[in-house]
Amino acid sequence: MTSTIVPAPPEVAMSRDRLRALLRRTLRESGYLLASWPILMAAFVVVITLFSMGIGMVIIWIGVPLLIATVGAARAFAVAERGLQRHLLGQDPAPGSYRRRGPDESFVRHALGLFTHPQSWIDVGFSLFAWCVAVITWSLTIAWWSAAVGGITAPIWALFTDQRIRFWGIPTDFGPGDWLLEILAHLCIGLVALVTLPWVVHALATLQSSLFGAVLGARGLQEQVEHLQTSRTAARDAEAASLRKLERDLHDGPQQRLVRLQMDLGRALHQVDEDPAKARAAMESSLDQAHQTLEELRNLSRGIAPPILIDRGLVAALEELTTRSAIPVTFATNLPRDRRSEEIPARVQDGAFYVVSEALTNAAKHSGAAHAEVEVHFGEGILRVTVRDDGRGGAAYGGSASALAHPGGTGLLGLRDRLAGLDGSLDVYSPVGGPTVLTAILPCE
Repeated sequence: MTSTIVPAPPEVAMSRDRLRALLRRTLRESGYLLASWPILMAAFVVVITLFSMGIGMVIIWIGVPLLIATVGAARAFAVAERGLQRHLLGQDPAPGSYRRRGPDESFVRHALGLFTHPQSWIDVGFSLFAWCVAVITWSLTIAWWSAAVGGITAPIWALFTDQRIRFWGIPTDFGPGDWLLEILAHLCIGLVALVTLPWVVHALATLQSSLFGAVLGARGLQEQVEHLQTSRTAARDAEAASLRKLERDLHDGPQQRLVRLQMDLGRALHQVDEDPAKARAAMESSLDQAHQTLEELRNLSRGIAPPILIDRGLVAALEELTTRSAIPVTFATNLPRDRRSEEIPARVQDGAFYVVSEALTNAAKHSGAAHAEVEVHFGEGILRVTVRDDGRGGAAYGGSASALAHPGGTGLLGLRDRLAGLDGSLDVYSPVGGPTVLTAILPCE
């Protein structure tokens, strides 16, 4: 005799999956709500104690370390809250805008600088008052879970007690056999609490995490807005500078050649009957001028958006660029060579090509380099472009944040602004005597 296992219908399987997902979400959100209150209560006790002692002893030297410890403890509890949201709720809370220690800044100077940083006092205020919200959400979570579990299990624990069941003050004098009615009332309350539990817990977790996230991330969001405004301005400035440079190159190059070409053709037209030999020479000169003008226009178009970049992708365009470089260049990448990389937006590919083009131009013209290396690596949504040359170094920042060039050169001007418009960054390492290393980080999201 054989038996056949009949699989559950798709509708039943989908319902089970939804129930499992709902259960997992409810447990995670309950864990977040139940864990927040003890942590925030500890935050209140620690921060208020350190803050009070620090303020009271600020007239003597020990008060300052206590206030520094207050700021550090508040930051630790804020980080703990973000960790709960990240690991239990699966959210990505704003990291906050914390003051970073400079490379040459002493610990004491950095610690004192924390007192004037807004994020430090946001964390302190959060540690002092967040428990007021957490105690409400914690109490409601405990009450709902107790009602659900206690009501559903009422028939079980009623068997092991001699006392009349009195739950939340519910009247119990129903007459003979009223204990059955009492158990039934408890079961109904438990079922209602159990059915509504996922949505109540979800609402409480969403309310608390949204409120805490808005408070802790307010400064970070403000800085992101300021960064976006700065990036947009930098991108507009870089674009305007590129257009001015293109206009200047067109005026000084192809336009002048076209004017000369027009004059040569006019002269040949007048000489074609009187002196065919001179007319032929003028036409040959005009043909040479046309070839040179066409080549200059091609070079200018490569600087804007080379056709090979559009047709065959970033790797092929960079291979051609390094091949045409005035100095030998070694090129390495982990990107596919046989097709366009669809994971990298077109604007990022244009930016990467521009970085390599400008870096190689500066290395050839101003650094005295004999060899250069170009490395392009893509991973985790980030495109990293590194250009090294063995020149004399000395690349430095000029008067503005975007004025970056080798001594006597201006080829890197606007690079930082252009990358800022792509939400990227540029790092320059160029000690006197070399080597020079440019590293561009371009997010691809």
